[in-house]
Amino acid sequence: MNPGELNHRITITEDLNRDSHEKDENGFPIENWQTWKPLWSSKRGLSGRVFYAAMAVQSENNVIFKVRYIKGIRPDMRIVDDEGTYEIIGKPVDKDGKRRELYITANEVKAKWVAQLKLKKVINSQFYVILYI
Repeated sequence: MNPGELNHRITITEDLNRDSHEKDENGFPIENWQTWKPLWSSKRGLSGRVFYAAMAVQSENNVIFKVRYIKGIRPDMRIVDDEGTYEIIGKPVDKDGKRRELYITANEVKAKWVAQLKLKKVINSQFYVILYI
């Protein structure tokens, strides 16, 4: 591995509440993302056949991060860099099996729900909730 390729700083984060079933007042799981490990990586988008396969399942903004081999990275973790936050898709891959480098496929996180729901009206004791997507 050429260490000069690893010129992109990322942070692997994990949800400390992943095993907990706690929910907030609106019924959404409570997330607590904390830094697991900062790493140097290279970052590239998908290309060729892999890109078209990802498009077939409507996966947008997929990227591949290459990092030095490290144990413990799980699919329920996230990658944060200066351009955004990415969910890890599947287990990291050690392509040659020599425990020198890992390839992590990730998808950019897009907010599906507003962080806090806005209660717009309370009419006759019924709550009307508007979700912005």
